[in-house]
Parts: sequence; structure tokens; C-alpha cells
Amino acid sequence: MILYQLAKWMEQRTRISETIALSSSNSDADALLSQKEQIKERMLMHPSEWHALQDGLTPFAEEPEQMTLS
Repeated sequence: MILYQLAKWMEQRTRISETIALSSSNSDADALLSQKEQIKERMLMHPSEWHALQDGLTPFAEEPEQMTLS
């Protein structure tokens, strides 16, 4: 389930990136960039939550590890 969710977010992020590249309007691109950033935040936050749960910790007890996504 975890990998499935991450794969879906990656697909969504890729679609948004492609739409941004084709966008002719700056306002459209800004909205899409915001969506892309929200997806990235979710992708980074959820693995931290799952890892904390495996270790018996409360999710969000610590800052999520910073990962860079291309």
C-alpha cells in the first residue's frame, strides 16, 4: 500500500510537471507549481510517519528527513 501511494503521487507529480511545461499562462503555472509542492510535501511526510510508527514513536514527533526529488 505504501509503495502504491508513493507511485500514485509520483505519477501525479509527473503529470503536473508536464502540464507546467506546456502551460502558456503564468497564473496556471503558479497554481500547478503550488500543487506540485504540496505533493512533494506529502511524499516526504508520509514515509517519516510510517517509519515513526514502525519504531513505536508518535508521528510528527520529529522533523521529516529532507529529501530532494527531481
